[in-house]
Amino acid sequence: MVRTVIASLAALLFVVIFTAKGYAETGGCLRIGSSFGDKHSTDDRVEANIRAVLNSLNLCVEVVSGPPKRLTEALLRGEIDGELIRVREYGRAVAEAAILVEEPLAEANGYLVADAGIDLTETDEGDLTIGMLRGVRWHQAASKGAGRVVIANDMEQLMEMLRNDRVDAILVGGFLRDGYPELAALSSKVVYKTTLHFVLHRSHLDLADEIAAGIRRYRDKGCSFLLAKGGTTCSESSDIEGELARKSSAAPPMG
Repeated sequence: MVRTVIASLAALLFVVIFTAKGYAETGGCLRIGSSFGDKHSTDDRVEANIRAVLNSLNLCVEVVSGPPKRLTEALLRGEIDGELIRVREYGRAVAEAAILVEEPLAEANGYLVADAGIDLTETDEGDLTIGMLRGVRWHQAASKGAGRVVIANDMEQLMEMLRNDRVDAILVGGFLRDGYPELAALSSKVVYKTTLHFVLHRSHLDLADEIAAGIRRYRDKGCSFLLAKGGTTCSESSDIEGELARKSSAAPPMG
């Protein structure tokens, strides 16, 4: 009797551990991390365009929201199956657990945007307090010359820092910058150039070529993943989106 109970408990423990470490192996949807959050329509549109490509490949997608650093930790632990969009250099940080799909989603610029009254063409970065997002690697590289760095957990907090004069300037990606009209009138300069990629956990290497081909087909139709580029984003194109509403779902944010 005791042996039976022990064996049952051991089997139950195995199931719990297996479920926690390998959701994808259970046959469910791919759990894909997104650090966009749900506070800005530009972010939502970019996310929808990427999800449309995945759905066109008949991939069931469950988007998990969370801060960049927390998503990195989850990816390394195998708790998520990938991330929607990251800069090329991110691949080095997660190489043991994941790859970047080689076909880029887009080229991208990173900007330093200064508060009103500050002209970046006449100001040394060493005299500035610069705001950056926690866990964003290009922010870390681009802020090395700052006089002081203040770290925000998300884009809304970063914007509040700028609005409340807690920082002199912030680092922001191009499509996020263009999504906040108030930043358009401020002095800015390009401080970083890269390409943006879909991230895939190594347990799904077999999907990499298929996803790359889907990205190429999307762009060949004249579509853009970045709303800021203007023109069609193909988010209303039924042949691309397929059954987006049915096959995609949103998971609770990572706590």
